Amino acid sequence: MAHVNIPGVRRQADDFSPPYVMYTSTRPASDIYAVSLIGVQSAAEEDASAKVEEIHAMLRADALGKPLHVERSWNVDPQGYRNDILMPYWADDQAMKLFMAREDVVAWRNAPCDGPIGWWRESMYAPMSSVDSTYTMSDTSHGISRYAPITPMQFHGYMGSMRDRVPDFLSGKADGAEGQIVRRADQSDSRGRHLMITGLPHNLCFIRGPMGSSRAPAEEKQAFIEEIVPVFKDAANYLRDDPTGSNCISLRVAETIPTDFDSGVEGEIFGWFLTLQDLERFTEHHPKHLAILSRIGQFAARFNFHLRQNGGHEVLVVPQGQVECEYSNCHRETGFLPFFPAEEVRPLDRIAATAS
Repeated sequence: MAHVNIPGVRRQADDFSPPYVMYTSTRPASDIYAVSLIGVQSAAEEDASAKVEEIHAMLRADALGKPLHVERSWNVDPQGYRNDILMPYWADDQAMKLFMAREDVVAWRNAPCDGPIGWWRESMYAPMSSVDSTYTMSDTSHGISRYAPITPMQFHGYMGSMRDRVPDFLSGKADGAEGQIVRRADQSDSRGRHLMITGLPHNLCFIRGPMGSSRAPAEEKQAFIEEIVPVFKDAANYLRDDPTGSNCISLRVAETIPTDFDSGVEGEIFGWFLTLQDLERFTEHHPKHLAILSRIGQFAARFNFHLRQNGGHEVLVVPQGQVECEYSNCHRETGFLPFFPAEEVRPLDRIAATAS
């Protein structure tokens, strides 16, 4: 029987003692989590490195709205296109907006884009009271762990623990309206066009799930690659390939590109769910995720729960109006395009929106 969430009531007592150690980033609930995924999309035979470097150089510049740090990855989507992904983290939403309104950034976004290379952006911000960050190691260095203290967390190691440890999740404030995503008959194609999606539902749910074995002993690393990675990818591919069945709007399985610091991440997923409840239904009840949990439990027990695998996640629920997506010269299956209406962006409209 499915568990019924009662607002404000945890599944475990206040003095719960977890079965093993996990960690979290601790920042005041009033702080803001602000991040973007900026992708350069190219046909398999095209070299998009110049476009990627152009965007990366703007992010690295000592100028208005410079992010705290940038992480990089890439994937090949089911349509066969490579997506080079830059993931900048900002101190808050104002810093992110200042970057987007900067003269050089506006010029890049205004520039006509056609041919075999396009780009896309999915930006978001939310209060830390709606963010769950979990890590398997205390010396992790990706995501918000780079600029927030890392401490052991109490509520973990049981089904539904994520809701118990995040204030807005526990209170029910982060729940979205139950519904179903539907593929649009007139879905947008941004080939030769620049489209923006802004009227998205309240409380969309985003998850970043990194993993890496570079800091693990050889035996542990080999076991992880052989036993955990296949079931992880099987679950990720299900979410990617069955969006209307899972309410997973977009799921990207990516490989990490080294930057100027060692994140300890080698691969990860970026996913958007229609609601937090949809993510919970998948993690708590779907056979493919239960298979991951079972395999991880066996794996951890074999190494006496003293692991050097870099894992965990960042999950956030984003209020309405705090997700902004744009797609320039991308194929119609990119990101949110199959499921939500998009509007053509005119340069003056775009400048006014980002500067507000």
